[in-house]
Amino acid sequence: MTMVRKRLRKAEKLAIAVDQPGSVFYGGVSVAKTAILCWGSPRGVCCEVADKLKLRIVSPIVISPFPSKEFSKAMQGVEKVILVEDSSTGQLNEILAREGYRTDDLILRYDGRPFAVEELLERVMRCTA
Repeated sequence: MTMVRKRLRKAEKLAIAVDQPGSVFYGGVSVAKTAILCWGSPRGVCCEVADKLKLRIVSPIVISPFPSKEFSKAMQGVEKVILVEDSSTGQLNEILAREGYRTDDLILRYDGRPFAVEELLERVMRCTA
């Protein structure tokens, strides 16, 4: 029991340390009402698509513990969320749901290949139409 309590105390301190400026990347058009949300390797291609379509991009750098305060700041004013994820199950979507966020559209890829700008641009445009 002592070790469990010790780990829980460490987790609390880690959560405070992680939820600081820089724990969530955001860019694109900061006043856009639609955001592309991603994590990890799709970020570069998502940034290109967000720039072309004048959308906001939000990408947490750390997932656990989740940077709730910084993520909330990045999502202010967003009305529609398009989640782009290299996953068959939408793992980030599940984490966001636990944190109280909803996504409107999921774009998942799980064949091991990266998203191409043209492909993702087309799929995001379908979500925003």
